[in-house]
Amino acid sequence: MEQRILEILKVSRNNGLTKEEAYKKLAYTNLSFEDFEEVFEGLKDQRKIYQTGKDRYTLNPFKEGEVKVTKKGTILVKTEDETIEITEDQFNCVTGDIVKIRITDFNEQKGTIKEVIDRKGIIAEVKIKNKKKYAVTKDEKEYELKTDQNVVEGLIIGIKIEKDRKDKHPIATIDRVFGHKNRPRLDEEIILYENNFEFIWNDLIKKELQDTPSEVKEEDKKGRKDLRDEVIFTIDGDDTKDIDDAISLKTLENGNYLLGVHIADVTNYVKEGSEIDKEAYQRATSVYMNTVVNPMYPVDLSNGICSLNPNVDRLALSCNMELDKNGNLVDYDIFESVIRSRIQMTYKKVNKILNDEETPVGYEPYANILKDLYNLSLILEKNRKKRGYQEFDVPEIKVVTDEEGIPTEIKKRETGKGEKLIEMFMLEANETVATYVYNMNIPFIYRDHDKPNEEKLKKVTNVIKNYGERIETKGNLLTPKYIEDLLASLKDSEKKTTYSTMILRSLAKATYEAYNIGHFSIGIDVNKKEAYTHFTSPIRRYPDTTVHRVLKKILHNSVEDLYTDDHKRKMIEIAKHSSVQEQNADNCERSSNKMKTAEYMEKYIGETYEGNISGFTPNSMFVELPNLIEGRIGFNTMDDFYNYDEELEIITGEKTNKVYRLGDKVKVTLVKSSKELREIDFEMTKKVN
Repeated sequence: MEQRILEILKVSRNNGLTKEEAYKKLAYTNLSFEDFEEVFEGLKDQRKIYQTGKDRYTLNPFKEGEVKVTKKGTILVKTEDETIEITEDQFNCVTGDIVKIRITDFNEQKGTIKEVIDRKGIIAEVKIKNKKKYAVTKDEKEYELKTDQNVVEGLIIGIKIEKDRKDKHPIATIDRVFGHKNRPRLDEEIILYENNFEFIWNDLIKKELQDTPSEVKEEDKKGRKDLRDEVIFTIDGDDTKDIDDAISLKTLENGNYLLGVHIADVTNYVKEGSEIDKEAYQRATSVYMNTVVNPMYPVDLSNGICSLNPNVDRLALSCNMELDKNGNLVDYDIFESVIRSRIQMTYKKVNKILNDEETPVGYEPYANILKDLYNLSLILEKNRKKRGYQEFDVPEIKVVTDEEGIPTEIKKRETGKGEKLIEMFMLEANETVATYVYNMNIPFIYRDHDKPNEEKLKKVTNVIKNYGERIETKGNLLTPKYIEDLLASLKDSEKKTTYSTMILRSLAKATYEAYNIGHFSIGIDVNKKEAYTHFTSPIRRYPDTTVHRVLKKILHNSVEDLYTDDHKRKMIEIAKHSSVQEQNADNCERSSNKMKTAEYMEKYIGETYEGNISGFTPNSMFVELPNLIEGRIGFNTMDDFYNYDEELEIITGEKTNKVYRLGDKVKVTLVKSSKELREIDFEMTKKVN
């Protein structure tokens, strides 16, 4: 809904609209004006809407964003929801700077820079010439280094531009020293720095950590429901050390299931406003890269007293859900608890049991309960699919490295029944908690996913039809059921993974918001008083920590300040910042994958591979190999001059009339691979089909 309101105001940007006029243009027949006004006011609080006069509103022309300078020298600023081309810059900005701009033309997406908010650190290598010290960036721009530090050649540093002189070398100062370029694990620290993540704990945090207990204190157990005699256990990846969630299952006398989801009570050890809490807010999420985990909380907490490790007492927030034999929620209870996990299971071993292969040693007492849990997860999954839950067949890459962080194998990440089991139970707990708070009308943090952009979805559907696929869909284009039918129509196609990726990219991004509009891809409908949040990973995500704090105030009947404007502003701020940091974390993961796959391929220059076309730009195509490694082919290296048709997603040769489509199988030769640039280049060998 947010995006639709903004689009309406964009069209009417010259004169502005009243709230009533914007509501009518929105044309949501089942949305009350009061609910609309809540979203509208939220956009005002986020400064996306600008009041032009009495009771009239338009898009805010003043925005903040990050600078990107292209190879051609064009200055772009990426704001939260669009990219603006800069026509005037008096500040000599570089890629990474955070600036305030004024949009001068919404249609042409042009604007001017009005202020530099923060000079973003740039990664550079120290070079010494004629006894002078210089910082040389990845794009070979050279800065004179202003420093008293004893730096040596080959040192990798973060710099900030102090002066950008046109006639001489620009001047930079040192912001961060990483170490010599050959130091192991250096690359991931660079990626974190580039994406606004701190990876060092300051002295104030270290001081607070001295009071962190190694085991649960008796006084902390008081007033909690004691579940230590219950059969509770965890299921995670082989290397997981920060364990957020545990599960349990009972069959009640009436034949119903009692599903328990027990989540680490981080907030018992992280007090709001503490130095640890302030840093967790800034990070907002843990970052998981191929050889490095950058945790949101220090490991004393994330891997220690907060982690639901086996055979030790741990504090939790539990959500017990009574479900009938059809998976319908009959009753629920949310409470503080103390638990003792029986065993730390792994997905790999659980999947062996669920696939009827074997029962690993130590898992014998739990084999039957695991099968019951899996059967319940299938019932819940079936129900969710009826509601519009969408399952995309989009595999993820897994990079295997040695002890030094060198990539030794690139493969697809395996996902089995155990992973699906946990996913279904976490979805159920997240929805139960969110709906509970939503019905109390308390300002809260929701995990929202808006309806897709209709034009984008129409384009994708037309492309797939033009590729020759038969699509059987019914009803409204902008419903979860339509997406589900679309995916089902393509499940037997050779290009189903390509199509799933196309459809997924056409959807809106899920975000954290301080209001509830539902979750499109899970099938959560706000019009049915449903809601969704993130409750199950407080060790790894700050919104979950915030959700726990709200819940604990409700459980302790201390809700007065939850209805205040200050609390609402806090929810808006946390949601907005967490959404930005989530995107930054995704960028870290992608950058890490690009770097490690490029490093892996450096030794295979000249080799030929078979892959599928995964994307186009106006001057290049991308090819993905079976192990998900992706590389670029420039059209200027091909056998003809190729024109890109964005609407049809094809390229056509001017002389040969040869056509390439997404998903087409091709043979390519590896001609370049650069770990430093995180780039892989192929040349076309031939089209296979």
